[in-house]
Amino acid sequence: MNLYSLTRRFPTERDALDHLVKTRWPKGVHCMACNHGRCWPIESTNKTGGPRRLFQCASCKLQFSATTGTLFHDSHLPLSKWFAAISLMSDAEKGISASQLGRHIGMTYKTAWYVAHRIREAMREAKDIQLGDPTPSWRLMKPTSEAAFATKAPR
Repeated sequence: MNLYSLTRRFPTERDALDHLVKTRWPKGVHCMACNHGRCWPIESTNKTGGPRRLFQCASCKLQFSATTGTLFHDSHLPLSKWFAAISLMSDAEKGISASQLGRHIGMTYKTAWYVAHRIREAMREAKDIQLGDPTPSWRLMKPTSEAAFATKAPR
C-alpha cells in the first residue's frame, strides 16, 4: 500500500483506530486477561485533552485499549504515522534508515529510530509465528516485546 492510498484509507486517527480494533478482534472485542466476550467501550480524555478510547471487561473490570500489547502501546505518536512508517519500511527493498523515515513522515531522528526499532522487532517476531496457528499472535509474544501488526508482509 502506497502512502497516497494509506492517507485516503485512514484520513483521521479515528479511522486508523477503528481499523486496528477490527483487525485485532474480528469477532468483537474480547478481554485481554480473561478472554470474556463482553467489553464496554469507554470514552475519556487523555492528559492533553484529546479523546481516549478504552474498553472495560464486564467480568474482571480490566480496562485496556486497542493498542495494549502491540508495538503501538505506550506511544504518543498517531496511528496514521505508525501505519505510514510500517508501509515505508515494508515497501523498501533494501531497508530504510531512521533519518530517511523521519524526513518522509515528519518526526525527529530519535522518534524515527524508536519507531523503526519497534517495527523491525515486530517483523522479526512475526517470522517466528507459523501461519495457521490458532493461538493469537499477541499471546505468543514475550512480555517485554510488542506484538506484530503490519499492513503488508515483509519481503
